[in-house]
Amino acid sequence: MFRRIIVSMICILLILPSVEGAVLASEVIESSDQQDYQNTETPPVNNDEQNSVSIDKGEESDSTEHLGNEEDSSQENNGTTEGNQSDSQEALPDKEMDSGANLEESESSVEEPADDNNLADPEKIEIDEETSSENSKDTNNDMNLEALVSEDVVEKGDTKFFLNEQGEIINAEVYSEGQLIKIQEYYPNTKVENAENNIKDVFFVNNKRIIQYAQQHDQSSQQITAYYEYFPNTTYGQHGNNIHYGYVVVNGFVVRSVERVKNSQEIIKRYEYYPQTRYEDQNKQVKYEYELSNGYITEASKISQVTQKVTSKYQYYPQTTYGSHGTKILYVFDVDSAGYVTKATKREKGTGSIMSWYQYYPNTAYGQHGDNILYVFDVDNSGNLTNASKREKGTKKITSRYQYYPGTKYGQHGNNILYVFDLNNSGNLTNASKREKGTKKITSRYQYYPGTKFGQHGNNILYIFDLNSSGNLISASKREKGTKKFITRYEYYPNTRYGKHAKDIKYLYEINNGGYVTRATQREKGTQKIQSWYQYYSNTPFNKRGNNIEYIFKLNAQSYVTNATKRAKNSRRTIASYTYYDKAIYGKHGSKIKFIFYFDHAGYLTNSVTRKEGTATIIRAYEYYPYTTMANRAKNLKYSFNINNNGILSRANLREQSSQTVKGQYNFISGTKYVNHWLRIKDMLLDVPRIRQNPVMPWGCAVVSLTQSLNFKGHKLDKVSMANQMTYSKDPYKGYVGSPFRSQQGDPNLIYPEGLIGLAKKYQPGSEVINGISEAQIKSELQKGNSVLVWVVWKFKPVQWKWYYSGSNRLYAPTEYHVISLTGYNNNEYFYTDPAGGLVSSKVSKSTFNKVFNSFGRRALVVR
Repeated sequence: MFRRIIVSMICILLILPSVEGAVLASEVIESSDQQDYQNTETPPVNNDEQNSVSIDKGEESDSTEHLGNEEDSSQENNGTTEGNQSDSQEALPDKEMDSGANLEESESSVEEPADDNNLADPEKIEIDEETSSENSKDTNNDMNLEALVSEDVVEKGDTKFFLNEQGEIINAEVYSEGQLIKIQEYYPNTKVENAENNIKDVFFVNNKRIIQYAQQHDQSSQQITAYYEYFPNTTYGQHGNNIHYGYVVVNGFVVRSVERVKNSQEIIKRYEYYPQTRYEDQNKQVKYEYELSNGYITEASKISQVTQKVTSKYQYYPQTTYGSHGTKILYVFDVDSAGYVTKATKREKGTGSIMSWYQYYPNTAYGQHGDNILYVFDVDNSGNLTNASKREKGTKKITSRYQYYPGTKYGQHGNNILYVFDLNNSGNLTNASKREKGTKKITSRYQYYPGTKFGQHGNNILYIFDLNSSGNLISASKREKGTKKFITRYEYYPNTRYGKHAKDIKYLYEINNGGYVTRATQREKGTQKIQSWYQYYSNTPFNKRGNNIEYIFKLNAQSYVTNATKRAKNSRRTIASYTYYDKAIYGKHGSKIKFIFYFDHAGYLTNSVTRKEGTATIIRAYEYYPYTTMANRAKNLKYSFNINNNGILSRANLREQSSQTVKGQYNFISGTKYVNHWLRIKDMLLDVPRIRQNPVMPWGCAVVSLTQSLNFKGHKLDKVSMANQMTYSKDPYKGYVGSPFRSQQGDPNLIYPEGLIGLAKKYQPGSEVINGISEAQIKSELQKGNSVLVWVVWKFKPVQWKWYYSGSNRLYAPTEYHVISLTGYNNNEYFYTDPAGGLVSSKVSKSTFNKVFNSFGRRALVVR
């Protein structure tokens, strides 16, 4: 009996490690029912399935989570860094990439590998290395053991059961035709009678006890819950540290597995399978493959069920453990059927929110993708695109940057680019464009100063070009480096295309430091020859330039100034025009002015001058009648001035309108120059023609003087007709009292200026009564070519008064009076035309004239 106890103990010690290893391994392998994810775009993480495979408990668990799509790896993951190349300050790629629809579909259909902390995990399988080494003793020990315990071995058919002292099965060997094919281990307390219903582990071996594979069974159902594969030449009893693959089985189908390192049993890979994968087909049904290092997931692949080719790659944040990896994906890469990376996304740790999108050059291999990024897109917290960049193949150099309209979604971004920036080989901005939302139409273009960096470009714009809805340039501006101040503006001919615009500038505007327009040029299409120069009034804003041009200069085909105009401020009214001598160069044109024409507020010509070439000296001058235009000026000269070559004015002639007959002369004080000449008249005389009043109208001096003054203005009136048109009254302020055709005969034969003005205005509406007229007013009217009718006494005798009539018609009037036409003056005298005198032109001293004129109240009527 003692010997039997010793033998039983030895047997248990030798066999127990192998049993324990298998039991421990089987107890911790998690099993999970695979759901069918064929139609699920983003399989959810299943945290509710917490049942692990347990031989003791007979429970099953099901959990299969999916990887979230992720981007390019970081430097910590396999040394790839392209995911970090995105610059959040740049603008967006257009549809130089995949179509928006395909991109959007790709984003929504990326699946994530499973993520479940509660599944039984082959990683947790523990192996009793000490016991395994004891079980690896030579076969002689096994044979001796068999002899020692032969009395405790029960054979049943082809199966040999080894029992302990209590008759419980330790393990069993199954033979076929005398060859060992299996070693079976059982759940505790299993007897031979119930062995078939309590198999725990089955090891399929050859005659040398080398394990081919193993399987674990559920105690209650005896269904397979796990498979194990071992490294080559692993013998039963030494197998604890030599598991190569462990597979979790649910309802007869493999759902996941792990791959281990020999001896250390460190897990280096994990696999997940498509639904209803049989053990014998597992190599053809892998869905996800995870790579681990030091227990942490570094990368993963998604594999097509049909082709078993990789369709997606995943990279994870550092120290990501299996089971919590679903929210720790760093990058997701999409792989095409040829095995090349096409797109990728970068995810936020813990949320899975996409922070960046990537697109790659064709035929980009995973692992070489870092240098083959085509586009990088930045995404804000709301999931909208903000910026993007385009990279050079093989160098990572940014060649373009993009910025998007708010609310732009990836996949719809092609039509929502706000700005596109182009960069040179040095990484500096060269050009940019602004796009219309929804259409891609370019509305503005930009050019930058050399050496401009993105992010600092706002203050370094060199040119901004504005485009119309047809894509043609309409205007542009040049800016000062570092300040954004405009220094030049441009406008273009219709249908000007960007890139060919340099020869199609129509207007070029110069801007000063205050931002005001100073000058501009008009250019010839194609040649860019300057056709016109413009100069502006001080402090003219660009948007108000049209009404604030001061000068416009016209140039000929040889680029010489030929004509110019001056405009009134805040309007487009011409106030002067200029004609130049030959070969006048703009900028030196001031001394080459030949003619200057001046205009009034209504645009009519008022006067003109001729300048001596090379100087500003006026050598001829003309003044015009009202309503004179440039076209009819030759017949509307009013004054012509005789000026010598030194600009000294000697004489002027008053000319009759239309006929241009000389009607008056002006002589000037020595040294007089044109401009202040009217203040320096030496003497002047208007050629008012004399009309004799006698004998027809002995008392018709007033109406005859009016007639001769009107005829001086160009009319051809008859004195008798004028007398008949005159108003007659008992009041000389309202008309003629008496008759101009006879002597007084008791009547005063009197009319005052107020009674005569109506007839004067009939022919010269500008005529005016000016009683109390001053000497300065008289001179001014005469200078203007207007004769002045004055009320005096014949031969300038003193005025005598008496009463006429009685009753209500009683009138106090001069016994004698006379009306003459003043026609000129000199320093001491007035010249006049007397209808009763014998001379064509008479003169009187100013003192004599004023004595009588003052006593008569300085009554006057100006014929204008």
